[in-house]
Amino acid sequence: MRPKVSAVSLPLAEQLDGYDDMSVVGTQSRKKSKNSKKGGDVPASPGSRLDSVALPMEQAAEGDGEADELSRYPSEPDPVGRQVLSRDRSVPLEAYPIERAATIPQTEELVTHSVWLIDALVVATIVISITIVARDAWRFAPLADNPLFGTKVSVLNVYGLKNLPAMIAGQWWRLITPIFLHVGIGDLVLDILVLIFAGVPLENAFGFRPVAFVYLTSGLLGVLVSSILQRNVLGVASGCASAGLLGARLADIAKNDQRLRGSFVRISTIFVLLLIIIEAASSLMPLTNSVGNAVGFVMGALAAVPVLRERIKIGGIVRPAPFTLVELCAAVIWTLVSVIIALDFNAVVHGGTCFYCTLPAWWPGCSNSIYWSCNAEVIRQSGAAF
Repeated sequence: MRPKVSAVSLPLAEQLDGYDDMSVVGTQSRKKSKNSKKGGDVPASPGSRLDSVALPMEQAAEGDGEADELSRYPSEPDPVGRQVLSRDRSVPLEAYPIERAATIPQTEELVTHSVWLIDALVVATIVISITIVARDAWRFAPLADNPLFGTKVSVLNVYGLKNLPAMIAGQWWRLITPIFLHVGIGDLVLDILVLIFAGVPLENAFGFRPVAFVYLTSGLLGVLVSSILQRNVLGVASGCASAGLLGARLADIAKNDQRLRGSFVRISTIFVLLLIIIEAASSLMPLTNSVGNAVGFVMGALAAVPVLRERIKIGGIVRPAPFTLVELCAAVIWTLVSVIIALDFNAVVHGGTCFYCTLPAWWPGCSNSIYWSCNAEVIRQSGAAF
């Protein structure tokens, strides 16, 4: 039989304390009825707070049945809000007038995201590469012209190589198209590995928007810097965007080491460093972009610090992690460098003076080999002859 709880505007703690008092009343009633037969009398307990009980004294003392029913209820709620019955587990949980949801502890949980952007980029790069090779009747250029097992420079130039004279002539779409072009099979395989092993963990942890921002801005800034410092050199910029993802992944490992612990961090770090070395080595070949790859790596790492922020789920509410001073400084530096690069590119296009327009003599650009030539003028003329 469930107790009939009357509506009394009393605090919850006092109502709960009343259940103990009602148990005392029932016990005292039984003792009183037994002692009355013997001629004795048992006084009421002076410590009982009958004025704060949700049930009247008359209902509590009606009989042993209701007193036993009332004695089943615990005197105070479970500390974790589950109301585990300590006396009789047959009593339904709904009989307890306790706000259970308010006492459940709130736990933090990192939010993960589905991966689809990296998958789309992998498919797009493969489709574009196959289309370009098919345009040249499935023929590959000699290794002297393209050492990465790709098509001729003239065909690549049609699809949008980085070409500063063509940009000045009005083909501004060449600022974006080099990001999705690859010199050959070797370049394509390397970039796919970077997308899988650096891009997938980033998108899974932070979502597609931050990853897309890092990928596109790293590629675009690499194209701008390469156009400023290597004006007569044709090239692709897929390595710039991939280098940006590598820099972002390395920054993520350094920043969120508490989330990435143990051997996984060491393996990820070693693999990212290995990909960086391979990416730098491939920059020494024709049509690749060594200075653009370096800029993409640095700018990707800087952008990752404020952009790649974990989202925490607390009590069903998703909110980003707090913004730190390091993230603010990285955002300011990234913005200033990006503005300087954009102003320098605008100065080069309009024939003005730029902040820094000369590539250092010690910079390891394209290196001549017995297998290929790095003559920038010959490569440019070959690309423009189509």
